[in-house]
Amino acid sequence: MSVPEKNFNELTERFFEWYWENHPVDATAVGDHRYDHRLPDFTAEGISKRNQTVQSFLKELKEIPGDNLPLDTRVDYKLLHSMLKKMDREQNELKHYQTKPESYTASGLNGVYYLVIRNFAPLEERMESIKARLKEFPRFLAEGREQLDNPPRVFVETELLSMPGTIGFFSHVLPNLAEKTPALKEEIVQGCRQVVDALNQFREFLESIRDYTSGDYAVGENVFERMLKEDHFLDCNCETLLEKGRELVEETRKEMEKVAEGIDPDKHFEEIINDTKKAHPSEEDLLDYYRRESEKVKEFVRQKNLVDIPAGDLVIEETPEPFRPIIPYAAYLDPAPLEEEQTGRFFLTPVDPGKETAVKEAQLGEHSYYSIPLIVLHEGYPGHHLQLCYANRASSLLKKIANSNLFIEGWAFYCEQLMEQQGYLKDPRNRLHRLKDQLWRACRIVVDVSLHARKMTFDQAVDYMEKVALLERNSAITEVRRYTATPTQPMSYLIGKLEILKIVEEYRRKKGKDFNLKQFHHDLLSYGSLPPELIRELLFS
Repeated sequence: MSVPEKNFNELTERFFEWYWENHPVDATAVGDHRYDHRLPDFTAEGISKRNQTVQSFLKELKEIPGDNLPLDTRVDYKLLHSMLKKMDREQNELKHYQTKPESYTASGLNGVYYLVIRNFAPLEERMESIKARLKEFPRFLAEGREQLDNPPRVFVETELLSMPGTIGFFSHVLPNLAEKTPALKEEIVQGCRQVVDALNQFREFLESIRDYTSGDYAVGENVFERMLKEDHFLDCNCETLLEKGRELVEETRKEMEKVAEGIDPDKHFEEIINDTKKAHPSEEDLLDYYRRESEKVKEFVRQKNLVDIPAGDLVIEETPEPFRPIIPYAAYLDPAPLEEEQTGRFFLTPVDPGKETAVKEAQLGEHSYYSIPLIVLHEGYPGHHLQLCYANRASSLLKKIANSNLFIEGWAFYCEQLMEQQGYLKDPRNRLHRLKDQLWRACRIVVDVSLHARKMTFDQAVDYMEKVALLERNSAITEVRRYTATPTQPMSYLIGKLEILKIVEEYRRKKGKDFNLKQFHHDLLSYGSLPPELIRELLFS
């Protein structure tokens, strides 16, 4: 082993020892359980120490000649550099600890929720860690009230929408779970009461600042473009990405018109889609229907020999209440890369029984018989669950924890087109729904850039998603709320798919007559959830 490689490996080891200790919820998320009893330190001193340490690691990394490292290690070098640059940006430029209330509420909630939902140890053992984190949570929320400084109003409003579900988790869900551990029940229940009191204080604080807080959610063109380069390894800027998004919107609309003409030449594609929305499972059967569809698509992948199916169960269940305001339809929680059990969770947001009949029907319409197969294969097999189970077996820690949205979402979206080509989606109305979702993803590119480059207001973005992406109004509002807080994530679906399709074609050209789709999928997935450009480097260098 060369000196630069030895130095890099030693630096990486020190970095992760520091990172997990100072980001204990992230440690729990990946399956390092040494710090399950703690929450982060967001005092001024704690923030300052983290900033100094990140700068120190960046300086040390710069002193190692990355170009002289072996290919596999060179990619790890780029991953670590990207991770450190993102941390530096979020702490010193975007200052999430000042602008994002969810830095405190969601982090604290997740710190407990991961311990509840992942069965990596006996419940009694996990409850001991939960008890410790319950004691930490009020302190953590108090630090949040101290640190938040003129956050964007939309961030405050989104957090207030999530608050009833968060409080409900600690008021009802966790105390009910405590019944299963009698020896700890009293302490857990008491801890929950204290957390609920602290959450109510945090809610009152947010309500007190909501009407006059005026922070800007837009990161600006300069930061957005650095995120494209440093996080996603993309060679483009706001102007070219926005132009590409608009092109994709128009191309997809033309495809939809062509498919619609084949279904019914007398109807516009929007009318046909609206007709299909009338055919859907009942409220009562929705969850079971998704479960049946999941088994069906998994068997199809196996029979077609598209890719080996790695170990790891997929559980389909209702979206936890705290997350429903930001997950209008469905989402996926991956298994922890460092845990033995590889169970993924596919969350399905149920219809709100308190809503009016028309609103409930509109929500059920998003789960038509023609769209459910797409949602299921996107989230499960051969989409997110299969891909992330592969990623958890990658060759290094950096590759195991890499979480490029460009690759993760790009792969799942690529799978929709793949499964259509393989004959799983035969009805042209399935294709129309796939293209409708592609239109939605193309619109995300336009809105993502436009919001953060200050070319579109929040209300204009909602109107655009409703009228062009064909989203129901409330869902459009929920979507745009998320886009304001996650710059460059919304564009990752369709741009990621296009990057993967480029890799497919390059791989096919290099293999010629020896090209094998299953082998390609194995090679592509084996490196982990890396930005596509780094996977291209590993595949073809």
